[in-house]
Amino acid sequence: MDKRLCKPHPQRMFLAADIKKQSIEALEEAIEIVGGITKLARLIGTSRQLLTRFKKEAIWGVSAQFCVPIEKVTRGLVDRRRLRPDLFGK
Repeated sequence: MDKRLCKPHPQRMFLAADIKKQSIEALEEAIEIVGGITKLARLIGTSRQLLTRFKKEAIWGVSAQFCVPIEKVTRGLVDRRRLRPDLFGK
């Protein structure tokens, strides 16, 4: 096996950190808009614990499956492209 394939590329690691930061900022804005993390979790059909995990542990930030529901409950104020620019573009 080629050892170059086993090492993370520094540029990709930087991009992941940048994307996560943007994603978390957008998630925090969505939480503020709807009135709390528990309310947002209920509105998009997940748990408060999962949203907290996105903020603390997820490599890329918010899971892609929740981007559109968050966009809908915030009436477009938090756009899916801000939540996951790596998937939906900027």
